[in-house]
Amino acid sequence: MKKLIYISIVAFLAIGCGGGSSGVVKQGKLIIQTDAQKVAYSLDDSAYSTNVGSGKDIGNSFKEYSIDSEGRYKVALYCGHNNNTVIIASTMTENNKIRYTCKNSHSMYLSSTIQGNIKDTINNADSYVLAVKNDFKIKSGNNPNYSLQSYKNKPNDLVAISIKNNEPKRFYIQNYIVPTSSTKTINIDFKQSNSAEIKSKNFTKSNSTDGSLILITKNSTYFTSSLSGKWYYPNGMLTHDDIYLTKSYINSKKVCRLKTVYADTISKNNINIDASDINQLSNPQYSNSSISGLSYAPTVNSKPFIGYAFNLEKNNAYTFIFASKAYLNGSSSFNLDDLTTLQGFSNSWSGSNATNAYAVAIMTNSTISELLKAERSANLSGVCGGLPLLPNATIEIASKKIK
Repeated sequence: MKKLIYISIVAFLAIGCGGGSSGVVKQGKLIIQTDAQKVAYSLDDSAYSTNVGSGKDIGNSFKEYSIDSEGRYKVALYCGHNNNTVIIASTMTENNKIRYTCKNSHSMYLSSTIQGNIKDTINNADSYVLAVKNDFKIKSGNNPNYSLQSYKNKPNDLVAISIKNNEPKRFYIQNYIVPTSSTKTINIDFKQSNSAEIKSKNFTKSNSTDGSLILITKNSTYFTSSLSGKWYYPNGMLTHDDIYLTKSYINSKKVCRLKTVYADTISKNNINIDASDINQLSNPQYSNSSISGLSYAPTVNSKPFIGYAFNLEKNNAYTFIFASKAYLNGSSSFNLDDLTTLQGFSNSWSGSNATNAYAVAIMTNSTISELLKAERSANLSGVCGGLPLLPNATIEIASKKIK
């Protein structure tokens, strides 16, 4: 169940956070905004309570709950679908507002079609690569036809690259294509006025590190920008809302580093990636009542350690936990409170006798508030999957299967 690691990081990042104040918070208000079916909380390791009232309707099936709190807290949210429970363990000084979305809009996965033909007579291109969101096509020949699937209820970016003799030549992007219920036809003709010349620099990897450079457009179309020892960039066309993402990982150590930068500010220099300076996560151990051995220490070259994510599965029930460094406060263990007797949580609690369990250490130069506010996550596979997309930020993880 490798996907558990990716899901839990996404769950953690989907939490919205209001800025915490500095110093000690005196009897503040912990604000929870969610569409979860059940909400419970624990203050300073007290027993969980579901006494949160009926909540205030704030639109889009969300309710807002307000809880008196002045220190450490845990918030448990039962999402219902797929028997998911999310637990956030943090402090009022780190963040005092949680916004979490349980219900995914399934309509966004319904597809509509963008189709047409494509040609580059400037370079007499022999092949093309096209992408909308994560649907990629490689087309060959003179003026070939293409067809791509896009999300129905969100705007899309269409990206195309022309290739001659295995070398990318020109870059085309059409932003904010509003989906329709019918097929949309877009014929692409690369011209000086609507496309940009593609240039390249060296892209190298050190110390068993693997990875790539990915261009992610404003509306989340992914396109790999490194190939055969080079990385490619259009000489123009990109905006401040597009980002480049450097993915560096070592599968044998289960470590990953993602580094993002605004596309219009990236240095047009050679790039070398190396994740060997991220320490492996080796100590955590799982029991039915706690996760112990929480003593991860990053290297001097890593970003600051901010906390752990835990992922627990049992009988198709999933529990995702984020425990901040400040919440742990030097402790080497995290207690897995039994939620089976808590009203509304019995079907989703998978902490006791989990069949699969993972621990993930998180390091970043961003604040917890910034991470929790992240609107996008990296739609990637492998150990790097589900990490946040914050421009001009770096996030590192070290993960381990502990059950």
